[in-house]
Amino acid sequence: MEAIVVTWRELLLVVILVLAVYIAEMLLMMRSGGALRKPRWLNMIQEKAAEGELQQQLDAITKRVAVLETSMALKSSLASHKIPSADLDWSLTPPPSPESTVAAAKKSEGKAKETETAFQKAVDMAKQGSSADALVDKCGISHSEADLIISMQKP
Repeated sequence: MEAIVVTWRELLLVVILVLAVYIAEMLLMMRSGGALRKPRWLNMIQEKAAEGELQQQLDAITKRVAVLETSMALKSSLASHKIPSADLDWSLTPPPSPESTVAAAKKSEGKAKETETAFQKAVDMAKQGSSADALVDKCGISHSEADLIISMQKP
């Protein structure tokens, strides 16, 4: 009986052939729709960038809502301070001086900034996970406003 003899050259050829088949199979498995698949870490980076953009948009919308709530609060407070016509002085009085008009404007502007900072503080506290009661106590806003701010901060 004759023995089968395998030389190094033949063995090297077989190993190269097996590796070529393995590489071809891996390339075919990696193809998805004609293009190579993107690595998973690339998708994660793109998702993080999109998440950052969405967070910036949410912050901008939150600030706009706080400003709108402040202006609505000012309008409602002005509407609730109506003077009855019986209390009006119908005598001729000189128009208010420009200094008093400027002082009144600065005073209302100060109230608006104070209210805006209260809402901004409430938004910051809500981001940190504070309760509605804590927002009412610390910021001086109504309970419904605190609930709204907290609901806006939920993901």
